[in-house]
Amino acid sequence: MPEHYRTDELVRVIVEGRVTHFVADEAPGELTVALQTATGLYDVTVPTDVATIERLVPADGVPRLGEIWRDRYGCDWFARRDANTVALQAATGPAEPWVHVNQTCGPLTKVYPVSVIVLDGGQPVEPEQPAVEVAADVETPELRVGDRWRDRESCVWRVVETYGQLMLACDYTGEQQWWEGVSAGYGPLERVTDTTPGGEG
Repeated sequence: MPEHYRTDELVRVIVEGRVTHFVADEAPGELTVALQTATGLYDVTVPTDVATIERLVPADGVPRLGEIWRDRYGCDWFARRDANTVALQAATGPAEPWVHVNQTCGPLTKVYPVSVIVLDGGQPVEPEQPAVEVAADVETPELRVGDRWRDRESCVWRVVETYGQLMLACDYTGEQQWWEGVSAGYGPLERVTDTTPGGEG
């Protein structure tokens, strides 16, 4: 016998789908998700003030080792290995499972690696020509506490250790970021001092 429900029954409906639309500038807000059914996609819209919404996977996919993700507060998280899983670690504090960070601080947005526009023969791509997107590939060098790196804007970044992780701290602002993030946002980076035996500094 097929499922049957009576009018006035109190039920809890749990659905899982991808967000297709969100309205937050009205009260109540509305969230629309696309559900995969046997006959195709089916949109379901719910008011956010009466629905329990759980974040499952970021729009940019599952975090992978070496990536940098930004939460809704503007904090950057580095994806690292923790036991047999991938965890996210901010500049301060311990590493946390990415699922937990996504649920408590989401939505998460991947900020490294980023896509860059390839120029055609050193010239900007013409509007009628499609731009080619490739993942930025920056190899992380061996970092040592005390090393200094200069970015393209002549700002000097010092290698510091924070919670057992090597990061770059801007001498001017004190801001700390992962080497990959500084390289992607302010690169290319040039080593200006070296603490290794026989190094420059």
